[in-house]
Amino acid sequence: MMSSAEKICEELGAARNWVILIHERPDGDAVGCGGAMARRADILGKKWTWHGPDPLPGTYRFIYGTEQYRQVASLSLSEYGPDTVLVVLDTSSADRTVFLEGGGDSPPKVINIDHHGDNDRFGDWNLVCPEAPATAEPLWDLYEYARWEPDIREAEALYVALVTDAGHFRFEGTTGKTLRIAAELVDRGVRPNELYSLLYENRSIQGLHLWGRAFSRVESLAGGKACITFIEKTDFAETGAEKDETEHLVKELLALEGVRIAVLLVEEESDLVRVSIRTKDPCNARELARVFGGGGHIRAAGCRIAGSVKEAVDAVRRELEENDGKRFCSC
Repeated sequence: MMSSAEKICEELGAARNWVILIHERPDGDAVGCGGAMARRADILGKKWTWHGPDPLPGTYRFIYGTEQYRQVASLSLSEYGPDTVLVVLDTSSADRTVFLEGGGDSPPKVINIDHHGDNDRFGDWNLVCPEAPATAEPLWDLYEYARWEPDIREAEALYVALVTDAGHFRFEGTTGKTLRIAAELVDRGVRPNELYSLLYENRSIQGLHLWGRAFSRVESLAGGKACITFIEKTDFAETGAEKDETEHLVKELLALEGVRIAVLLVEEESDLVRVSIRTKDPCNARELARVFGGGGHIRAAGCRIAGSVKEAVDAVRRELEENDGKRFCSC
């Protein structure tokens, strides 16, 4: 019987057209893996498109292929023939990416490459490694199996994917294998200092003003083990900041002494509030997100809550204050 990696390599090799899909609210792992696959498609002479349900954060616009990324709500599978393959990256379930309509008599095969523990194996072929700290790791395994030699643009994209989801090697999922992959990418020309600067030292003054508003509203909860803050729609208009300038804000809240759970709520259009959760050991971000229908990882998770930002803050506050947050922390 063929292994998943073997069959995926066969499908990718046979297809003339790759449709790359990533999850809603894309992060560095999703964008980095998408950029690597876009570059690999070009090297192999494949046609490719790249889609997702949300815009890419400006932070990642230096990654290969992002200028051709298109935000779409849905794709009609009937427009694609059997010479097309869908490559879904860093996405735990089909409902977290572009909605796929129809399919016809010969719908394209779906390849699912991911590392989320709650991935539901929705692909025709699945390469899912829940123990990996980033989807970049199983994608690297695929590169090795296929004997693809990444060029500098692929290496940069894979490095960004790896380090952003592994917390720059701070998260528990980081292993010797993770560090060896990073070392291999550096040996291929990646400059960690330059990529760090592009990721974290390229902010606008408007974005800093937005962060200032969020920091001014930080509230300590659960006896100091948790903190919460929020951003309103009007904050974007009044500071001039872009919507994607909330990227990385929530993890800064974990710098507070004693805090093990940090929550950022961002008011969106249509009475929805986006919730980003980050944790330290022994707390579980995914369990808190699941209360509100979301998901993710133990250290990073998220969800959306219907209603006003005040209602959403109150709902999350109640969950965290109940039993001093012991439902989500064993501390």
